[in-house]
Formats: sequence, structure tokens, C-alpha cells
Amino acid sequence: MKLLTVGRIAPVKNYDILIRAAKLLTIDFSVTVVGEAALEEDKAYEQRIRAEGGFHFVGKKNHRELPDIYRSHDLFVHMSGTGSLDKTLLEAMACGMKVLSCNDAAKAFLPSELIFENADDLANKIQNYHTNFDGRTYVLEHHDLKKLIAHISSLL
Repeated sequence: MKLLTVGRIAPVKNYDILIRAAKLLTIDFSVTVVGEAALEEDKAYEQRIRAEGGFHFVGKKNHRELPDIYRSHDLFVHMSGTGSLDKTLLEAMACGMKVLSCNDAAKAFLPSELIFENADDLANKIQNYHTNFDGRTYVLEHHDLKKLIAHISSLL
């Protein structure tokens, strides 16, 4: 299984959860990390994550490259628990990817089987992934730019 995570590498993004979960997996898998530390104070954290080994770091990619990257993987793992909706989760869903998240904002629209609480739960959900949730349809219905513009216009 080809796992993917995309985003800034920083402690708030909880890469430690994915590292611990990866150590628990008993299936054949790979993990690709797209992103880099943006702030000077996050560079030591990135080096520590890289030193764990086992992950393929591809650095920062531009937005035109991301759809192909999303579609070349099996499962998007979103570890940020900040509470705000992360665009990478919606991008992955828009590209038709299976997703797992622990984000509080995602709990409002993702079914419970796609929400994990900790590394053990994440490892279990990766190994036993199942859902009927269609993330692409959700994004098209709830985050379509034309619909948003029409909604904003109706409010004005």
C-alpha cells in the first residue's frame, strides 16, 4: 500500500503519529512525504523525522504536480489536529484518494471509520481500511468554487 502525506513539516502536523503507526503495520507499505519545514525553528523537527528512516521525502512540490502525486498513491494520511480544515485533505479527496484524518474539522464530514485518534488506531485503520464514503463527490458538492461564488453573491 502506498501511503501519502502532504504539507508543511512541523510539530503541529503530528508526523510522530505516522511514524509510530508505521512501526505497527504488518502489511507491505511505503510512505511518501511531500513538503518541507517552512520555518527555521521547524528544521530540527524535519531532520528528526527524516532520521527515523523508512519514509520517502520528495520535498516541496508545486500545485500543478500534486494531482498526479495524489493519484499515484493509495491512501492519504492527514495527521494535523489543528481544528482548521486543511486544503490538502480536500485536494486528496478531490483526486479520488482514500483518506484517513484525525483533524477536528474533518470529524464534521468524514465518517467515523475514516477518523483516527492515535497511532494504534491509525495503524489499525490503514490495515483494515473500508468505507463507502465518496470523498470526491463530497468535495464537488460542498467545496465547488462556482457554488461558493453563487452563495456569496446571494448573501450580498
